[in-house]
Amino acid sequence: MYKPAHLLSYGQKKRAAFAAILAMQPDVLVLDEPTANLDPHHERVFKELLTEFNGTLIVIDHDLLFLYDICERSIVLSNGHLHHDFSMHELVGHQQALHDHGLDFNFRFSCCGQHQPAGTHHHHLPHTHDHNNKSHLKKASGESILLEMQHYDFSYPDDTPGIRDINFSIRPGETIALIGENGAGKSTLASCLIGLNHGDGYLLYKEKQLTKDYRRQLWQHVGIVFQNSADQLFCPSCWEEVAFGPQQMKLSPQEIDARVDEALHLVQLSGYEKRVPLNMSGGERKRLAIAAALAMKPQLIILDEPTASLDPRSEELLIDILDHLPIARILITHDLFFINRLSDRTIVMHRGRIIRDYATADFLKDDHLQAENGLDYSYKNECFEELRDLHQQI
Repeated sequence: MYKPAHLLSYGQKKRAAFAAILAMQPDVLVLDEPTANLDPHHERVFKELLTEFNGTLIVIDHDLLFLYDICERSIVLSNGHLHHDFSMHELVGHQQALHDHGLDFNFRFSCCGQHQPAGTHHHHLPHTHDHNNKSHLKKASGESILLEMQHYDFSYPDDTPGIRDINFSIRPGETIALIGENGAGKSTLASCLIGLNHGDGYLLYKEKQLTKDYRRQLWQHVGIVFQNSADQLFCPSCWEEVAFGPQQMKLSPQEIDARVDEALHLVQLSGYEKRVPLNMSGGERKRLAIAAALAMKPQLIILDEPTASLDPRSEELLIDILDHLPIARILITHDLFFINRLSDRTIVMHRGRIIRDYATADFLKDDHLQAENGLDYSYKNECFEELRDLHQQI
């Protein structure tokens, strides 16, 4: 209750802001993307609170799965104009309107494919330290490790615990989903991986232990896209935004031009070079932040809540972009569809620790996870099934 606001996770800040508004007992409640970055448990709590709200409720959102049981009317805006005023049932059943306005979520009903089993997360490298802990497993012969943490701890300046005894590794080209309740330590772990936070323990890049000085160079090898991508966009044009990283690497003007062109093309933003980033849509800013990271040609990219606040059309485009990246990826997300579609491995965090590290296929079948950290991913499945049944009836 007395934790400083700046030490809260993004999801915790959202819940605190919501509590502050509810305490005033308003007659009209306007919510802008209320469930973005919330874990499934708190999304369900929000939904129950909003269902019981007796006043007028206006929700600005793309998440029709969340809105369907809450809202009676759905107003669709396009280019600043009101295009449709449906009942929610009519909108969800109006396939052409959903498609025309980028709200068609039917791609989420498609088969997500199979996943290959992944190895255990703790490959103990003997040159870092020695002890008789049986949980340490020797790295398999010939196996390449890109980035690894061993017994890594981090606390904030006021001694608030961030992460505790983190042991995991990621291989070149591997995709890991990192999940956990709001405040579990996911974003803190990501900040440690890119060198923004310096904790205690062993951090290795390509099997070499990193000194504090070299950790400051990790930004050249590990890219990140923050939960709110606008937080990392500060240049007056898209070209300058994407060129900023390569310029800090002291590359030639010709190489910088080539990297900017290539990165913008990869995220389908060619022709946006002179656009002002903060005047772009949320989905476009997200893709621009990805381009800025890719322009430095990292070996690993970390995306923190990549689907938050995106409409279905932007989500589908983002999936296609990420699916074709030839580098390692860590996806911090609560989105089961993204996890299933893109990840090989799933790591579950709870109260700053890793409690699961297994193949994504095994995660999707894990019926005991809720008992450990309260995350009930069946909630989203119920929403999908309800709307899928509705589409089949129409």
